[in-house]
Amino acid sequence: FGSNTLVASDVNPIVRVQGAHYPLTLRVAKSTGAYTALDATTGAVLGHLLPGGSLTVSDPNVTAIRLLRQTPQEIGYDVTVTPNPVERAAQVRVSVPETQHATVALYNALGQEVVRIFDGVLTPGQTSVEFNVEALPAGTYLVKVSSGTYTAVQRVTVVR
Repeated sequence: FGSNTLVASDVNPIVRVQGAHYPLTLRVAKSTGAYTALDATTGAVLGHLLPGGSLTVSDPNVTAIRLLRQTPQEIGYDVTVTPNPVERAAQVRVSVPETQHATVALYNALGQEVVRIFDGVLTPGQTSVEFNVEALPAGTYLVKVSSGTYTAVQRVTVVR
């Protein structure tokens, strides 16, 4: 926090808040990691920050925020596609830590959306969505999951 605007590259930095007007918005930029934001005084979880995301703090009693660096999986985000390679049908398993809207789509090598597999609300925990690939030509595709500020891409190969 040497510049008073940016968090230094500490592993688990503490952001001290002075003379600020609430609500505060914390943003993560130029980071590949995810963070859990804690009230440094009470230890209460304020929320999660993912690359490119933001977190709003409304409580003026929060005057110090500890950022715990974590992977998205440690926060509760995860995506898997099985089987891979796939011949007929595959399952996408998506885990999220809180209720949120999500989309799961299949893209071809040109980046064009081939099929929207899921578009709805996910609840905490793991959700499985099955999709059929029998009508698709053999090749490499990308399954993209977008949920809040979290985005994950998994490669899937369709074989005949």
